[in-house]
Amino acid sequence: INPKTFENCASLTHVTFASNSALTMILVEAFRSSGVTAISIPQGVTSIQTLAFVFCNRLKSITFAKDSVLSRLDVNVFAGSGLENIIIPKSVKEIQMWAFNQCFSLKTVVFSENSVLSSIQDEAFQNCRSLISIDIPNSVISIGDLAFNNCFLLKSIKFSSSSSISNIGVDCFRETSISQCAITPNAGGTVVIPKTLSSFYPLAFYGCPSNSNQLIIAYDVGSIMKYISNYAFYGSNIQSITLPQ
Repeated sequence: INPKTFENCASLTHVTFASNSALTMILVEAFRSSGVTAISIPQGVTSIQTLAFVFCNRLKSITFAKDSVLSRLDVNVFAGSGLENIIIPKSVKEIQMWAFNQCFSLKTVVFSENSVLSSIQDEAFQNCRSLISIDIPNSVISIGDLAFNNCFLLKSIKFSSSSSISNIGVDCFRETSISQCAITPNAGGTVVIPKTLSSFYPLAFYGCPSNSNQLIIAYDVGSIMKYISNYAFYGSNIQSITLPQ
């Protein structure tokens, strides 16, 4: 689907692809500001490019084939859309900058089993004000700057017991309501830092949690944490912290 093919088609609400569709790419701004309310992406689509569904504020859901071969979600691909939930195919390796920025209605993000996702880039989920919790796949190595900034209702982020996370960026969870960031959920709002994380950058938990809960920090057994940056927990509601050896 070529660039801007359906841009500003406000009356376009439904798009249907044949079951044996040979579609492989949805190019830049293909559906920008259109009236599409839901869409199912064919199995063979490998790329949905920058701004493809930006400002589709009536788009509530997008579904992918179980055996989807989509490799990444591009810059601003769903930014400002009306998405309420999404199941991200296991084939996606990268969620790029601003992919879901200002998806104010996005409540649920699920990663398919055996996800190979390695990177959630800067501001990918910024301003997703309805997002409450998220489970990070064990393949994720890096979460970028401001990735979940201003996700005011985000209370819980969970890492797999075999998490590969090594980097949490600047302002990553700024102005969220996180009181639990754990490998296994803990009582009392404890934040358990995966042992693979080697450094914390400035303001990662700034203003967190933004509610009245207390934030408790602990490190997983075998932690390789070497560096906690200036301002890492600045302005947070931290009550106690147990540092690794």
